[in-house]
Amino acid sequence: MSTDQRSPEAPATPPAPPADGPPSRTAWLVLIVVVMADVMDLIDSSIATLAGPSIHADLGGGQVTVQWVLSAYTAAFALGLVTSGRLGDVLGRRRLFLLGMTGFTLTSLACGLAPDPLFLIVARTLQGLCGSVMIPQGLALVKVVFPPRHLRKALTPVGPLMGLTMVGGPILAG
Repeated sequence: MSTDQRSPEAPATPPAPPADGPPSRTAWLVLIVVVMADVMDLIDSSIATLAGPSIHADLGGGQVTVQWVLSAYTAAFALGLVTSGRLGDVLGRRRLFLLGMTGFTLTSLACGLAPDPLFLIVARTLQGLCGSVMIPQGLALVKVVFPPRHLRKALTPVGPLMGLTMVGGPILAG
């Protein structure tokens, strides 16, 4: 078998770019999708924080219920990060990123349609797990698809954009 053929078990990760060439269109597209996923994750945390009074009014439960809704996501996200990052190395970053993004989107829908507090807490827990699968894969994919010389240029606007999202997230979520 030649070195450029993959076995069926090989992880589905994009090939590394040439070290000195300019970034491809695909690399920029990967960066845009990853940044959108990160923004979606940050805004979601703002939405849940601001929705506390609505959750209490619409679904019932007390302040403890609202705390569970917020904590369920954070705990699941934090617990899944390291394991998910390693799974991306083993199973393929792109595959896990798409799985995490799909799961995050579906669990976001489930949260919005939650009929009671328990359903919402379970959906937020699953959403946190999906977020923990999505986030580490995205940054790893960006590092893989950009030539090392151009990685700093690609990531320079990401920090300020995430900062603006943290500040503007509550406004957008409201």
